Amino acid sequence: SIAILLICIMVALGFGLLAARHFYRPLLQLREGARRIAVGDYDIRIPVRTNDELEDLAQDFTMMATSLNHVTFRSENIKAALKT
Repeated sequence: SIAILLICIMVALGFGLLAARHFYRPLLQLREGARRIAVGDYDIRIPVRTNDELEDLAQDFTMMATSLNHVTFRSENIKAALKT
């Protein structure tokens, strides 16, 4: 019975580590993307493939970065046109 308990604990720890890794890496990628956007790098793409809400969040993050890139480009073009 102690052996069964230890096996159950080991299995639970294994699943816990797998779950933590599943969430940790995508969150690090999203954090790095946020930092790059904060300094004006809008060409960021977050390649998260988790088939869950984290992947949806990464896709939305990429769409936001693309929109910011387009808005910044248009704004710079308008400023340049007004200077001439």
